Amino acid sequence: ADEWWFSTEGSTIAETLTGKDWGIVVQVPSWEMVPQPSDDQTEPDPFRRIVWRRRGANTQKVAFRPGPGRTLGMGNHHLVDLMQTTDHRPLEIRHYPYRTLEQTAAKVRGGKAALDATDYHPGVGEHWRKLGALDDEQLRGWFEYWCAPIDLVAP
Repeated sequence: ADEWWFSTEGSTIAETLTGKDWGIVVQVPSWEMVPQPSDDQTEPDPFRRIVWRRRGANTQKVAFRPGPGRTLGMGNHHLVDLMQTTDHRPLEIRHYPYRTLEQTAAKVRGGKAALDATDYHPGVGEHWRKLGALDDEQLRGWFEYWCAPIDLVAP
């Protein structure tokens, strides 16, 4: 639960997708929300606290109607084994993957442990595997770099 989906038209997501041919997959661009020292640290809700953003590295997710033969791919970036026609709708995502150093450490180390317990190809969840293998000092350095105000867009 680290994403906030919304319509850029000011309507609900359901209204935005009304009349949709659900054989088509909707591609949705994302923003990575990046914590900054200037954030109001007394605000416990990251959706309110973190306001700076940059375009996400994985700039699309998908919305689709469930049905036979429709399986969501890892990370919600595509459907598995399904010919897809894409459509663009006025939806966006604000992604809050790394909110604090402590939350980041728990997320990537837990994710790495879960992936290591599977027989998934090593390329699956590669970023979690790499980040989860960092020691505390290395992870702190990575987190500070990730939070650097490079290419950030003001609230």
